[in-house]
Amino acid sequence: MAEKVLKTTLEVEPFHMVPVEIIIPIHNEHAKVVRLFSDIFKTVSRNRYLITLVDDGSENKEFLLQLREKKLPGLRYLKHDKCMGFGASVNTALKDPFNSSISYVAIMHSDVILKETNWLFNLGKSLLSLRSQNVKMISPLTDNPVVDNLVLKSAHNQKKEDVVLQDGFLPMYCVLSHRELFKKVGLLKELPYAGGEAQEFAWRMRKNGFKQGVCGSSWVGHEGSASLNHYKNNQKVQQILRKNYEEVDSLIKST
Repeated sequence: MAEKVLKTTLEVEPFHMVPVEIIIPIHNEHAKVVRLFSDIFKTVSRNRYLITLVDDGSENKEFLLQLREKKLPGLRYLKHDKCMGFGASVNTALKDPFNSSISYVAIMHSDVILKETNWLFNLGKSLLSLRSQNVKMISPLTDNPVVDNLVLKSAHNQKKEDVVLQDGFLPMYCVLSHRELFKKVGLLKELPYAGGEAQEFAWRMRKNGFKQGVCGSSWVGHEGSASLNHYKNNQKVQQILRKNYEEVDSLIKST
């Protein structure tokens, strides 16, 4: 009987204890980063994980030093001397894996709020279940997807069915994929600050025959644009952001 129960448990939990590297690019907003660390420590128990923090030229140069002094296990720190953007930050981590034997990568915005204990585990289960439909990247539901796509939007505790995106894209507030995807599709487009990287990556995924999906049993809170709010009154940066989106939009429309 015990053997039967064990076998059944293993069969229904295919992503159980699979290791994941969690990549978190940050630019200022360090209080939110500390909150996210705490949330990860509290909520992830059914997967092994390592966290890669990429500081993208934050103004507070002491933050990483203070974190290092705490000697938190399973946490490493990469750093850009100047702000190079979200795409470049993710790429820095992807090009230098925390542990090359870890096959799965989660990318998260620093202003994500985690409340559910199975958010990562359920993402992995859905990603595996949707492989037959060629889904290679998946995202949880959220209260604030920062894009106009009702498939992604949900109140906390409101569950939905898993969905394969037919249009639109995952804005990468929180996504999970196999590391091999970035070898097949390429790294993220590197743009100043942010703007359009997720849309451009989804476009390249489709060109390669890969799809994106949404996990209806995983949910994260998302403040949205926390790092960029620092520049909301900076006309030069706002102009750069508009140019980024226009560049990506023009690229996609031209093909």
